[in-house]
Amino acid sequence: MAQSTNREVRRRLGAWIKQAYLRIREPVGYLLVILAVVGGIFSNQKLQFGALGILSGIILRLLFEIYARADSTSPPIRRFKSLADARGEMEACLLTSLKQDGFIRIQWMGMTMYNVWNTMEPVFDWLAKEIHARQVRFEVAMLDSAWLDQYRINQSWTGPSATINAEKIQLYTQGDPDKLQGLEWVFEVHRYAHMPVLHGGLVNGKYLFMGICRWEGRTLKAGDRPFDIYTFKDGDDALDKIKVFENWFNLCFGPKPDWYPPK
Repeated sequence: MAQSTNREVRRRLGAWIKQAYLRIREPVGYLLVILAVVGGIFSNQKLQFGALGILSGIILRLLFEIYARADSTSPPIRRFKSLADARGEMEACLLTSLKQDGFIRIQWMGMTMYNVWNTMEPVFDWLAKEIHARQVRFEVAMLDSAWLDQYRINQSWTGPSATINAEKIQLYTQGDPDKLQGLEWVFEVHRYAHMPVLHGGLVNGKYLFMGICRWEGRTLKAGDRPFDIYTFKDGDDALDKIKVFENWFNLCFGPKPDWYPPK
């Protein structure tokens, strides 16, 4: 009991000393500057060097605090209410990727792709008509129609509606030959059959537009949920998010594990 009381006393004393130091160090710093100047005027080297020594210690401590704070602070997450609101940022990332890599690859993991396609179709029109992006690859992983009809996680998500959107995506490169004349565009759709958690798109493996599904009552919400943007320049946390998305996408788009439901 006595040891516990002593620890609490020491903890409170340490907290009080820290708070006192934070409050008085600024006026003490000004005072030390004045003392150093006075010591120089009156040729009092002990006073001057003593004041400068203590002041240097305070400055060094501040520099360490600034470094620790800057090192531990992650870049602010850019969040948009929906993919439609993030369209301008999406187009900027596409242009940057095209300039850097000479091609565009978008890996998208969605549900029925209704909200996504309503936003991305005009973006693709812009890339074709105005930007003339030569190489564009759009890889889509979306929910299987039979799975959607069996598990009604959202009453608006039905097998037929998902199939219609999948067909629109696949037919985009065939609908207007003149628009894509001379361009090498590939649109590919794969279907997956499991409960979705993540959704969004990854541009050239560098720029991730990611959303997380949320249950609202008995309805799973996705496309009208916020999107967060992570880039390869945003540090380890952003790179980890990109890797998580890639792993989920590869499960949907690549070879399936043995336990995965057969088509």
